[in-house]
Amino acid sequence: MELLAGYFDGDNYIQHNPHIADKVSGLNAAMRAWAEKGISLNSTASTRSRSGNFVLVISEGALGRAAHCLL
Repeated sequence: MELLAGYFDGDNYIQHNPHIADKVSGLNAAMRAWAEKGISLNSTASTRSRSGNFVLVISEGALGRAAHCLL
């Protein structure tokens, strides 16, 4: 989790889940809260596509017991 901000433009990150705060620090806080409750986020597959300077990564996985598509 300490390395997460290195994959983004600092703390700049727009979260599309209304239950998680914006910014990398908001995602980090949510993931720590889940971990404290024993809820894990597990990636099962990922797809990457690159075109010039643009990269799209789609990760599929499970949060707790429910499957989600995570962007």
